[in-house]
Amino acid sequence: MHDYVKMIGSISEEDKSSLLIQHDYLCFLSRWGGPPRPIREALSVGTAVIISWETNMGELVKNEGAGEVVSLDSSELARMIVNIARNKNVISKHKVGVNRLADLLNWGNVSKTYVKSYNTILQSSNVSCYRGDHIGNSTD
Repeated sequence: MHDYVKMIGSISEEDKSSLLIQHDYLCFLSRWGGPPRPIREALSVGTAVIISWETNMGELVKNEGAGEVVSLDSSELARMIVNIARNKNVISKHKVGVNRLADLLNWGNVSKTYVKSYNTILQSSNVSCYRGDHIGNSTD
């Protein structure tokens, strides 16, 4: 494993991006990820990820091919790392997936998805969206 994995301790905010750019993968296992910023940061600089399902991004990573998703079992993680290290074309495929997922997670695209979802909900419930047109009218 020492040939494939570099364990580092705490890093400064200034060093984080350059470290992510220099490496093929970020390995991020978590029992609960909330909004997992380290994963999004890795993807934003083109770094593939190996993550646990519990990060809440497993489905996105798997569907877009931006890396691998594993259980919290360390032996499964070790097998995955060795498999990737021995199969260099996997890294290339993951890089393509990273670009796809980073684009999908771009705020411009995320906000469009939110608006579309809200409009769908409003249309299906026959609720009109408050526009504020009546503000200032004396008939209120």
